[in-house]
Amino acid sequence: MASFNIKVPNKFLPGVGQQNYATIKTNLANLKSSIGSIVTECSTMSNVPEELIYSFILGLSNGVNNTAYKTRDLNPATHGFDPLVRSGYFALSNKIAKIILAKEMIGKRMTATEKAYLRGQDPVIAEYISDTKGTKAYNEYWYSDFNVGLDRINDKINPINLLNPKTSIALGTIWIGQLWDKFSEQTLNPLDKVIVTLFLPYQGWAQNWNGGNNFMQYENWRDDFCNPKFKGRLPKPADKMASGNIINPNGGWVGESLNLIMGEGGTLWSLTS
Repeated sequence: MASFNIKVPNKFLPGVGQQNYATIKTNLANLKSSIGSIVTECSTMSNVPEELIYSFILGLSNGVNNTAYKTRDLNPATHGFDPLVRSGYFALSNKIAKIILAKEMIGKRMTATEKAYLRGQDPVIAEYISDTKGTKAYNEYWYSDFNVGLDRINDKINPINLLNPKTSIALGTIWIGQLWDKFSEQTLNPLDKVIVTLFLPYQGWAQNWNGGNNFMQYENWRDDFCNPKFKGRLPKPADKMASGNIINPNGGWVGESLNLIMGEGGTLWSLTS
């Protein structure tokens, strides 16, 4: 796994303001009190900094173990919505959770510790990443039932319980690591790219990219999307609840999420200063 080069605050971003800073500090303290031991477990197990895990949890779900809420995921292949149901601290859908698992297995990235941890949380996952699959192959697109032999990558068949905090946080932590490694192939500063990819809606199997939004797939990964020169390229629908805005239950522009995580007074600044 690539090293985690976390430099905050980003010089191009405005601060979050005193009131937002105070709210962020309170929310982080509450999260540490309620799920701190789980975050530490997942951080140690997957070698992803706790600061990143807390920041993504706050940004994606407001730090709440959300039950199912209305999706804003798109499927350009059908020119409509892909009806994914998101829940848990990392606002995952079953479809995306399974893609994360498949990608980890395809790349033989998952450690024995991670396998044991996840198998212990959910029997569906235990079957999903079983060592007894034989010749059946993992395929993150899963068009055929031949793959793995459990189901196609599906949001409704054989659902994983993503309201189990250990499951949601473990999978979300693995996802951060997958995307960090991907963007680190071309840049020493992947954080803004990881945020944009995770926070924007899933875009359907035809344009699926690492389980997330494919916007960054076609961009220059060396660009800093906190810089106003490039920030303006980020999708920005007029309505904060529009389908192109972030998957957080309250919606919002992904450019604001960069500030709340990477700006002065933001979550990472609060956790590392």
